[in-house]
Amino acid sequence: MPCSATLGAAVPGTQTLKQVTILFLDVVGSTTLARQLDPEDIHAVMDGALARCTAIVEAHRGRVLQYAGDSLLAVFGAAEAQEDDPERAVHAGLALLAEGRLQGKQVKLRHGHDGFDVRVGATAAPSIISQSTSCARHAGWAKSSAWT
Repeated sequence: MPCSATLGAAVPGTQTLKQVTILFLDVVGSTTLARQLDPEDIHAVMDGALARCTAIVEAHRGRVLQYAGDSLLAVFGAAEAQEDDPERAVHAGLALLAEGRLQGKQVKLRHGHDGFDVRVGATAAPSIISQSTSCARHAGWAKSSAWT
């Protein structure tokens, strides 16, 4: 169940506004790749890539909150804020960019498709955190200009 679906049903008092760092990853070239590969192959490529990206986020003490198609949303500092949350998110983002380049080379080698890569954005912002679900909702998605 997506985080957004559980936040509205949370028990009053279990949500808090916290400063967290949010990281977003989007796979570039997946739509074109999906047109060229069999469903089993695109499923294996995308599941493998997102699994490796999740491992990178978790290795940097972040938590993946949601997957949506070829993207993921992660948060740093939702459970317990640390002074280095933004720094760990940036390091995770750099590692994700390196992983995207590596995956692009593997996709080119195995499937002959050029252009597979990832884009990453991160922002530190106040977010509503649900204690029961460990989900986060950015307090100002539409207004945020801090994406890098």
